[in-house]
Amino acid sequence: MEELRRAGQLVDLPRGLLARAELRLLIKDLHGAENDLEESLDICSTSALRLLEAETHLGYTRLHLADGNSAASAAYLDRAHTLIEQTGYHRRTRDLADLKAALAS
Repeated sequence: MEELRRAGQLVDLPRGLLARAELRLLIKDLHGAENDLEESLDICSTSALRLLEAETHLGYTRLHLADGNSAASAAYLDRAHTLIEQTGYHRRTRDLADLKAALAS
């Protein structure tokens, strides 16, 4: 992450944080994943990076699913859905469906 910070490309840092958060979820480092998602959301929401903000909300949905918090997971999924609809970012429509199914099970 430090290399991305030094590069000064604002859009690259949330992408790196999201990738690391995904890895941390896979290895069950939920606290580390949450820290990465929090930093990504801070950057995205203050910099109008709405597509990456939607990605971050999807990440939070996965985090809370892994933690067993279905209420928080549903709330983040709703936020992601709203952003995806508002921006037309339908690349993540399948992710929305998969996560909605995971919440229902």
